Amino acid sequence: MDPNDGDTDGTGSRYTHFILHVLRSSNDEFKTYRARFFTNPSGKLTELLDHIFEDKRGRPIVLSWMEPRAITLVLDKVSKEMDDMKTALAWTINTTTPENLLTWTIDASIGPVVESTAPTLGRLLRVAAETTRERERNCTTVQFAYLLCLQTE
Repeated sequence: MDPNDGDTDGTGSRYTHFILHVLRSSNDEFKTYRARFFTNPSGKLTELLDHIFEDKRGRPIVLSWMEPRAITLVLDKVSKEMDDMKTALAWTINTTTPENLLTWTIDASIGPVVESTAPTLGRLLRVAAETTRERERNCTTVQFAYLLCLQTE
């Protein structure tokens, strides 16, 4: 059986066209197939995506498709984390006492907030802090996060 049988436009196999037809179709005839395709008790969809991504021909296609979506996903997630972090830090600022000010440090006060409310942002900041410039300044991730928060207010 030739996988290209039925490929009239030369852009892929008949199997690809069939899968797309089932997924695109608004026909109730394929409703069960669509539902089962996206149910993942066996991990087959994930396995399919892994195989495509691991293939030297498939990887660039997946990366090209994924990049704008990944950037949007990360930006949305970081934006939410920044809002959550600002809320958590505002609560801390509002409850500050003179005694707290004497023992306050960036790492002790902001570090736990970054770790608990902004894990994605924290990872991004750790990568950013690994630049030569930041290493020279010996800027920690927490300090970098604090400076970033100040700039966004």
